[in-house]
Amino acid sequence: MLAICCAEPLAPGPDANDAIDASRDAGLDASRDDADATTRSTRLYVAQDDDVIVSHALDVRDGTLVELGRTPIAGGASFLAVDARGVLGALVLEDGHEVVAFGVDVGGVVHERGPRRNARGLGPTHVSIDPSGRHALVADYGSGDVASFAFSSDGTLEEATTALRAGDNAHQVVVSPSGSLALVPCKGADHVAVLGFDAATG
Repeated sequence: MLAICCAEPLAPGPDANDAIDASRDAGLDASRDDADATTRSTRLYVAQDDDVIVSHALDVRDGTLVELGRTPIAGGASFLAVDARGVLGALVLEDGHEVVAFGVDVGGVVHERGPRRNARGLGPTHVSIDPSGRHALVADYGSGDVASFAFSSDGTLEEATTALRAGDNAHQVVVSPSGSLALVPCKGADHVAVLGFDAATG
């Protein structure tokens, strides 16, 4: 059974040429001569029951998937999120009620980065990264909590900045594009908690 799936488009930026090279090395038809080459390839990450994160390159033109690599990460991964640059992310681990940062190398493969942090609730089920890329937010399904974690300058996660109860069976947490609101659907409570979010402090 697949536990999680997260897709992350390769956008133009300082590392775009490296990303194109990695896609080409993986067997995708990517070219610097193509104006939209960086939008044709998407990385997709899947956490499996065997405690392995599998990284793929997805050619969005024809749906072709090419495996880029596998990373053993024990702990019952239930979801991961990648920042807009495609180089940093966060992963929730259900077994130990934890969240941990990870990095993405040029080839698209993830690697755990820094200490694991207590998710500040039970059964972390979802994690997202705010639009500023400075904070990871975790929804805890078992306890209904939501917590915010700041990324340090070295790409690791600090201890929780804040944590509060959103409602029974918090199942997801998403920050609005403006960065001012966090929305938390709570399955057990039958509501969406709308929380104010300060992107400067988390």
